Amino acid sequence: MSAEEAVPHPGSNMTVGMTGRGHFEPFDEAAEDFESYITRFDFYLAAQEITDLALQRATFFSLCGRATFEVARALIVPAQLQTTPFNVIREKLRNHFSPQPSEIACQHAFYKRDQAEGETIAGFVTALRQTAMHCNFMDLETALRDRLVCGLRDEKLQRRLFAKKELTFRVAFEEALAAEAADQSMCEVRMARNLPLPQRLEAIHQGSMGEDTEEEGGVHRTETVKAKRDEVSHGCTTCGRNHDKRHCRFRDAHCRVGGKKGHISWACRASRFKEPRTQHKSWEQQRRGPQVEECHSVINYSDPVPIQSVQMSTHKKIKVTVYIQEVPCEMEVDSGSALSIISEVTFQ
Repeated sequence: MSAEEAVPHPGSNMTVGMTGRGHFEPFDEAAEDFESYITRFDFYLAAQEITDLALQRATFFSLCGRATFEVARALIVPAQLQTTPFNVIREKLRNHFSPQPSEIACQHAFYKRDQAEGETIAGFVTALRQTAMHCNFMDLETALRDRLVCGLRDEKLQRRLFAKKELTFRVAFEEALAAEAADQSMCEVRMARNLPLPQRLEAIHQGSMGEDTEEEGGVHRTETVKAKRDEVSHGCTTCGRNHDKRHCRFRDAHCRVGGKKGHISWACRASRFKEPRTQHKSWEQQRRGPQVEECHSVINYSDPVPIQSVQMSTHKKIKVTVYIQEVPCEMEVDSGSALSIISEVTFQ
């Protein structure tokens, strides 16, 4: 049997272990960096009380896996694994799988690291420590303090920490954890309660802006169906009225002012002296007087919603009489508000 055959070959796909020595999984480059793997292997050797370097080398190649074994054999060519010291093999594998990164690049990544959305304070600090492993900071605690405070997402907490004259990393970390715990407790309390007033009013406001209105809150709100807009918004350029130019009976008329064909004098753009356009109501409209529009839908919200405050305007209110179930009610014209509000006395 050759010397190479004397070295045990590791299994390729299954976790292997030496008899009586426990189990240690093969190295997986996609799941773990080599520095972490070799550190865990050192603990494994210490736990198994393996101190002989030759036995350590044999144990490593028995457990590291087929892929790592082939890489190690290629790295020490033309030498043989059996005659190469284990420390040399470890160093070559470390340089191959985990080359030492640039110190400047590591520090740049460290100072660019901010707390991600949804990331906890503990997770953020752990990520900072991992990023700082190869930064070679002279004062690691100061660097961690600066990056922790500057990278926080909570602006109020960040402002409070900035105001402290003497701030250490430990104090900043403890205050950040306390603030995070307080925010979490507040969220749990709010979730355990019913929707608070500001959220309910906001939900009602958002519901009133959509096409489909849901029943929320306790406000009696009337929703009128908007009239269908005409396709032509700027009026006919032939006669000036609000209809499609293609269907205008004056499309072949001659203008008395400009003499051009295609419009009448009322819609002539060349005329400098035009009488102000007024919308003349027909005799039938004047005879019938003010029109009463029908309310198409009324949504009744059963639960009352108290109104904390209503700002009074200095402008004169525009009020009209609205008949609700044949009962006259004087209401203010909605000039853009999302809700139409009446007093409790009027409602009763």
